[in-house]
Parts: sequence; C-alpha cells; structure tokens
Amino acid sequence: MGYEGLQFLFIDQQLSPSQDQADIASAKSKIIVHADQRRFFSCYFLAQESSQYLINTRLMIYNNDKSMSITSLSIGLSLLSSNMSKEAKRKELLSAEGRRILSILTARPLTDGDIMREESGRPYFPDCEEDFNISHSGAATAVSLVKGKTLRTGCDIQLVQTRVNTMRIAKEFFSPTEREYISFSDGNRHRETKFFEIWVLKESFLKLRGLSVFDMAKAPSFISCDNLEKWHFAIGATVSSPLSFYLYELSGGPSEQYMLAVAVQGTKQLRPVMQWFSQSSLSYRNIAEIKAPV
Repeated sequence: MGYEGLQFLFIDQQLSPSQDQADIASAKSKIIVHADQRRFFSCYFLAQESSQYLINTRLMIYNNDKSMSITSLSIGLSLLSSNMSKEAKRKELLSAEGRRILSILTARPLTDGDIMREESGRPYFPDCEEDFNISHSGAATAVSLVKGKTLRTGCDIQLVQTRVNTMRIAKEFFSPTEREYISFSDGNRHRETKFFEIWVLKESFLKLRGLSVFDMAKAPSFISCDNLEKWHFAIGATVSSPLSFYLYELSGGPSEQYMLAVAVQGTKQLRPVMQWFSQSSLSYRNIAEIKAPV
C-alpha cells in the first residue's frame, strides 16, 4: 500500500503519572510503527525524561478515502489511577480521557466545534456518519463509536459496589421480573452484580435516546423468565428499528469489578471491537448480546 492521499495527525498525547513538571523538549524519543487491521496505521512516539515521566504521543496515519468507510462498532476503554482523592479532579481527568479516546477512535483531533448537542443535551457529530457516547465511573472511562449512516449508540459503565439502597432503587425503577432476578442471588456481592447488569443496560438505552436517569421508567425490561423459572436477558419491548445491546463484565480482582453496556440502533449485525488505551487494563468477558424484536 502506498502513502499517497494519507493524512497525518498528532492527536493523542498521554503523560503518566503527572504532566506538571515534564520537559518534553528535552526528552529522548524513539518511534515504533505498526499496522493494525483497521483503516489506518498507528505510530507511537515514546519519550522518557526520567523514570517518573512517560510521554506517549500517538500519530495517526489514516486513509481519507470515504469509499473505505464501513459499518463498525468500536469500544474504547481506559483505566486511570484509583488513588485520586479529589472527586472534582477525578471527574475532570475522566472527562478528558473520554475526549482523548474519542479522538483516537475517530482518527482526528477534536475541537469544541466538532461536537454539537441535541435539545436534550446529548452530544453528537454534525454532518458526519458517526455517532458516539462516553461514560465513566470509578477509575474507568468507556467510549462507544459507531460508523454508519443513521446509526446511534449509547454506553454506560459502572463500578460495582455495595449499596444499602439497592432493592429500594430496584423497586422504584425495575420491572417485577428484574427485581426477582436480583433477589434470587447468592450473597450481597452477587446481588450487586445483577443490579448493575440491569442498570447499565437501562442507562445505555436512555443515553442512546438522549434521555436522562429521571426517564428511567421509559427504559424497557431486560430480564425474562420462562416456564421453568429460568431467567435470561431479553428486551421487553418491540422497536421499529434494529436495536442491540452488548453487556460486559470487567474485572481486575474481587474488589475491582465494572459492568459495561453498549447499545446500538440502526443495524442488526455488528461485531464490537474493544480496545484499551491506558497502561493498565482489566480482563473482560461478554455476558450477553441482546436484540430487540422488530
């Protein structure tokens, strides 16, 4: 493949653990080039001033030929330090991380003018056949990006943690079948896991539609029970356009567990591509793929 018509963009710069005193100009650099199976190549310029600072700048080289555009779903993940004590600073860093991941997935630098908001406040790309959604919880950030005309996406990630009001929230927002599914659990930890399975599925639906948590009653039920009293994931609503949900469990140990759900509307067949964009990562497993009846 030749390099004619390719565009080069410095779009990603990450510094760990702190950027405050790093002297990028004096850093020694080396280049690592590799190709992946997507429609662009990635070049990483790695510079290290000392053992305390690591600058990781990514150069994206991509083909701007729109004829190469295909329908796809990408899920970008990042895990920051869990030792951030100030809540405001944590949220600021996670929000910036979401924008960084989105820039990588779209293979272009993003400015405030590149992102518009619907009347509901939901962000979107104007005049672009791509849609995205960002979520963060605990130390994790998740970004879903779909490429394809008329497609929409929503995602939600939640740190699984013990809540004293789990069943009260479930009673207010969940269907009777969903509440039964949570109640028949082996221990409090298992109950919390089931609660967050349903919660992230509902949140991903709401965010896809541009709704908020206050509209939780508009989210469908995601649990069904057959005649043998066996529960399984199923969407309790009929939709006019194809609607799919992908549910994952992310784990780094007994005390570090996240639930992640990604919703996609507008196509029946998509195989998600999940990628980590941080030095730390978690193992993950796909719990369910749920398709709404059309």
